[in-house]
Amino acid sequence: MIFAVFRKEVTDISRDRRALVISVLIPLILFPLSFFALNVNLKKTARSLEGGIPAYINISDSSLNAFIMRDGRVTRTESPDPSADLASGRIAVVIDEIQPPDMKQKILRITADNTSQYSLAACDVIHGIIVKYDTGGKTADEKTITAAVIRQTLTEGRKGAGIMMLQVLIPMLILVFSATAPMAVAADLFAGERERCTLEHLLGLPVSGGELVAGKYLAAMFAGITGVISFMSGIVLSYLISPEVFGAAGITISISAASAIWVILFSILIIMTFTAAEFAISVFSRSAREAQILFIPVVIIGMACGHTVTMIDAKRISLVFRHVPMINSGLVIKEFVTGIFSWQYMAVSAFWCIALSIMFLYSCRFMLAREKYIFRV
Repeated sequence: MIFAVFRKEVTDISRDRRALVISVLIPLILFPLSFFALNVNLKKTARSLEGGIPAYINISDSSLNAFIMRDGRVTRTESPDPSADLASGRIAVVIDEIQPPDMKQKILRITADNTSQYSLAACDVIHGIIVKYDTGGKTADEKTITAAVIRQTLTEGRKGAGIMMLQVLIPMLILVFSATAPMAVAADLFAGERERCTLEHLLGLPVSGGELVAGKYLAAMFAGITGVISFMSGIVLSYLISPEVFGAAGITISISAASAIWVILFSILIIMTFTAAEFAISVFSRSAREAQILFIPVVIIGMACGHTVTMIDAKRISLVFRHVPMINSGLVIKEFVTGIFSWQYMAVSAFWCIALSIMFLYSCRFMLAREKYIFRV
């Protein structure tokens, strides 16, 4: 009898072709597309490491200068402020000389940005070039500058490790939680009303369709914001209780007040967009159960976007990602954590969030003005 019940339920599930398509086909297509985009970005970074690493070089040894440029993987880039350009990602590495007071010879210094994976990889490449020059048949007396090469990072080690961890966690968690937090409320606001046969009575009240959509949407958005705050607070409390679980032992977690404010503002824009999408699905659905099934692609999109954002270097972002909705918002948040404020890309991200929200809400208003959507059974 257990098997008979099981067979009956599996048969019912298989008859719902839409649920099968949503739960099987969409992940099968969406995640390969996400990994394809990541592969393209990784190949672009790898090609840049093979040739065209932007570096600021200020060393007096002309033969070493010539050797570095002859290797073909480094491009000399002039800069009025190397530290600022290194922090912004315009250059990948700074190579210069320092004269310690207790030493007669100068020391070659390679500075990388330890909040950027690309900069750290470029530092390894350039250090390998210099070591190759130093061991290229030279005698001990000829090893002057390169005998004492030091590598340093732009940000203090523990703080840089903390920024790297926040770059991974914050955008991914916000994207995933923004897609999941409003689901329960959004499913009930219209699909639940239709299922309980109260939607027609609600539409008969002296309230316009636009007012009805706006009021219910604000309620769903409030639930979404509350849910994301709850999720993120739980993560913070978990970190405070057991930082070792996050691999955060010995690192410094910090973020500026300006970055935190902008992260909150763009988190609200992301929540607003996902809530509007789920709200439109709720208006379209016949029941709360159908709405929850149709929410699956939205959640998968949030997960795929969060995963994609974590794999992209915040200082080496391809232009195409700037116009992919939700990914661009996650990348902007990732930049905030690093301390970068790209006003142009912030405006592009905000535009897409607002435009998509308006489009979804307009579709809600359109469906509520048509009887075939109001009386769907």
